[in-house]
Amino acid sequence: GAEGDGDGDATPLVGHSSCAHSLGWHASQRFLLSGGGDGDVRLWDTSRSAAHRCLCVYPTLRNTPVHAVAWNPLGHFFLSGGRDATLRMWVTDRVYPVRMMVGHASDITAVDWHPNLNYMLSASFDKTLRLWDARTKGTAARIFTGHFGAPLCCAVSPNGRYAAAGATDGSVRIWDISTAKEVALLVPEGQCHALADPGTPAPTPAPTAGLGMGSSAKVAALSVYSLAFSCDSLAIAAGGADCAVRVWDSSPDSLGAGERLTPAPPLQALHTKSSPVLALSYTDRNLLLGVGAFSSERTVP
Repeated sequence: GAEGDGDGDATPLVGHSSCAHSLGWHASQRFLLSGGGDGDVRLWDTSRSAAHRCLCVYPTLRNTPVHAVAWNPLGHFFLSGGRDATLRMWVTDRVYPVRMMVGHASDITAVDWHPNLNYMLSASFDKTLRLWDARTKGTAARIFTGHFGAPLCCAVSPNGRYAAAGATDGSVRIWDISTAKEVALLVPEGQCHALADPGTPAPTPAPTAGLGMGSSAKVAALSVYSLAFSCDSLAIAAGGADCAVRVWDSSPDSLGAGERLTPAPPLQALHTKSSPVLALSYTDRNLLLGVGAFSSERTVP
């Protein structure tokens, strides 16, 4: 929701006919995107009165959930992806997409922009990541493979060199964008041997699992919900279903060159009391912020 009109209370943004699966704040912190289970992306102006906050509705496929949205850092373009396995690029002043990228074989679970703004990254339940060129008619420039579990989140490093994804098996993998080779396998403490053996993959949830807390019983206990690179690209943090935030070294000296990788444990693990970690973000000063699931039945960290 957005801030109320002076009383400090949150005011709900009402419009979707089904639950909201994804949110994305504009850099101005005034405009908000929401992707819903009804297949719509809505643009909200949180500075307006409650009756006029929805500025526009961008329809995809009716009743096809939109699992991920992401603003372009310049603010005029944005991405959406969901159950129809199609990545769409939009501009705010048109109600139809200006690009449609087709290639994934299952739900798109997460999206991100490359820092040069010409490329877009998507993760999918088909266990791949794809890097798309916004200047073409929907061709994937790179396909990143290696995950045994379905990736639920993805990120591009601020220096533009690496793509990363966190999956339902608790692992985080990093690829060199220039070569599409995997250069790091990052795992929770105590999981190095289990995830090093490709013959013992973690279970993959059904396509609707892992994208909402209501389906948590079907999600692997180690599922990674969120990723964030530090501003200097030298560290990467992940949080997820096991109520912990972990930080790994992602400096060039710590990364491999595409050969058989040794699973790397985290430099630090920070545990909440009982809250899954749903979102992470580094500030400009490299302070790490985390958001957990709220429940009146549990203590929030």
